[in-house]
Amino acid sequence: MNENSGTNQGQEVSVEDIALSNMMEIVTICQLLVEKGIITNEEYLNKLEQVKKEYIDKYGDQ
Repeated sequence: MNENSGTNQGQEVSVEDIALSNMMEIVTICQLLVEKGIITNEEYLNKLEQVKKEYIDKYGDQ
């Protein structure tokens, strides 16, 4: 996604704004997966915890 696309055309976009936008999109996708019964909330939370642990093992607790 181009940081100058959409309604912000020609405006600078901060890294924080991009990170927040990405986070909101990911949360929305996860909520839809749970709402549609594709995964359970428990499965989502378990996978999230697993990924966090793997990240910490690889990169440390930053």
